[in-house]
Amino acid sequence: MLTCRCEQLQLVMINEILVVGVRMFNVINNRLRSIKHIQINFFGGVDVIMISDFFQAPLMKDSWSF
Repeated sequence: MLTCRCEQLQLVMINEILVVGVRMFNVINNRLRSIKHIQINFFGGVDVIMISDFFQAPLMKDSWSF
C-alpha cells in the first residue's frame, strides 16, 4: 500500500541529517529503492535534500552518514 502511495515521489527532505546515522541512512536508501522499484540508482532515483546545523553536536550513537 505504501508503495502505491509513494510511486510518484520525487523529493525527500531530511532535516537534522546529523541525527541520521549510517544504518538509518541505509534503511532510507533501501526503502526508497524498494518503493520506486529501481535498484541501480541511489534512493531509487528520488532527489534527497539534507539539511542540518553542522556546528551542532550529533545526538546519535552511530557513525555520521556523510
